[in-house]
Amino acid sequence: WVIDTFHMLVLHNVRIVGMEKLNARFGFKIKQDLFSAILRQDMVFFKTHDSGAIQSLLKQDCSKLAHNFFRIPQTLLAQSSEMLSFGIAIYMKSPLLLWRSLGFTAFITPIIIFIFSFANKTQRAVDRKGRSTSKHRDEMLRNVQTVREFAREGIEMEEYEYSEYSESRQHIKCHLLGHGAWVFFVIFARGAISMNQYKAVELVQLGTLEPVDILFLCN
Repeated sequence: WVIDTFHMLVLHNVRIVGMEKLNARFGFKIKQDLFSAILRQDMVFFKTHDSGAIQSLLKQDCSKLAHNFFRIPQTLLAQSSEMLSFGIAIYMKSPLLLWRSLGFTAFITPIIIFIFSFANKTQRAVDRKGRSTSKHRDEMLRNVQTVREFAREGIEMEEYEYSEYSESRQHIKCHLLGHGAWVFFVIFARGAISMNQYKAVELVQLGTLEPVDILFLCN
């Protein structure tokens, strides 16, 4: 309890502050370099590239890149070190329960990765479509006189309404996929914990495991 409290109240806060500062500085550096590169371009660059796409690069893409550049390796390192330490601790208590836990993990991990991978692909498709819609809308606003001359106001409004409806539907799909992956994980993990609990009770009855160890090994 003392270790968990120290971990949550101290180490997590230090990590959050440190990562946010690192991401902010790295993101600012990327935006600064990109902005300087854009300003050095010839005028033909601004005629052939949409201003909305350029703003999206500066506002969204740079921030996402800075956030994921350090977050992904940091998460992998933290999770792998935590799993390794728990694995060693479980093996010292009961090698049998360790192999059972590893078997459950090996079975469920590919399914979870597939679901989240499919959700990420869907999210990237939504982002690409959103940029395309934003680009089309910017072009339409720049050429609003031509739109009025050809009486395309109604058509443009219908296309905009359909694009917004399609984007919101894809967002719902992404959220459902992510939620479904966690629901599947929780249900399967709860079943795996229950099976290990029954096995731990059997080991306690055989005298190969202490009763208090069940609290640590099966949770």
